[in-house]
Amino acid sequence: MAEYLAFRARHFTAAPDSGASTTELFEMMPCNVREARGDATPPLLGAVGGDVDADAVRAALHRAGQRVRRVETDNRLHRWEWLAGPSRLLKTDAVDHAAAHDLVGCQDIAWDVAGAEVELGLSGAEALHLATAMASHGVGGDPACSR
Repeated sequence: MAEYLAFRARHFTAAPDSGASTTELFEMMPCNVREARGDATPPLLGAVGGDVDADAVRAALHRAGQRVRRVETDNRLHRWEWLAGPSRLLKTDAVDHAAAHDLVGCQDIAWDVAGAEVELGLSGAEALHLATAMASHGVGGDPACSR
């Protein structure tokens, strides 16, 4: 999987404005939480407890967004998306998920690393292994920041 994701990061680069910003993704979270829970969940900033400075959060998200290196992310890493052979895995259905009709669009390859962790139910050790393997392929950040 690390080899596949590293390949995408190196060969499927995207324009800097081709996906939702970190702020747009953050602002969409309360809506997604309400939809998933089926109730009127309060906005996320109010739910984290205590006084949260929304402007400070947005400023931090903007700074983080400056480090995003957009690629045509796969956005679908579920188990059923892979064919297992005797000596390798083959990813199927990976061409156009970043062009879906949703807010996400193209993101940093970290989006797919996080997606792999969630969609495949990776343990902490497995997620760290994936991040370390990505780094060995010259892609990604500090494996110690995984999780």
